[in-house]
Amino acid sequence: MANINLLAVVLATVLVFVIGGLWYGPLFGKAWQADTGVTREQVGHPAKVFGCAAAFGLIGAYATAVLCGPAPQLTGATLTGLGVGVAVAAGFGINYMFAAKSWRLFLIDGVYSLILFTAMGAVIGAMG
Repeated sequence: MANINLLAVVLATVLVFVIGGLWYGPLFGKAWQADTGVTREQVGHPAKVFGCAAAFGLIGAYATAVLCGPAPQLTGATLTGLGVGVAVAAGFGINYMFAAKSWRLFLIDGVYSLILFTAMGAVIGAMG
């Protein structure tokens, strides 16, 4: 897509690690591990995990940028990011209910998505 600020997309992708590092580290890491039953050792090789996280984050940031349009403004792009986060969280909700996962896990992952994509939209909008 023409008129997408690729630097903004890359910076928005970095938020996966900045926000995710705090969210799934000191803030909710232990609760997430308790509810998933997954230990750090079980997650997998760091290169694979971080590489895949970067790739999926890049896809999410690029898709958000496309939805923000060719000349995004801060407010509109932030609200677009929020909308994307709501959609992602809703998807988690559907899957988590059928998988009988806890409400706490849904809130941890769902609110992370809301914050992440809202922040991505803000970065994209700020860099227009």
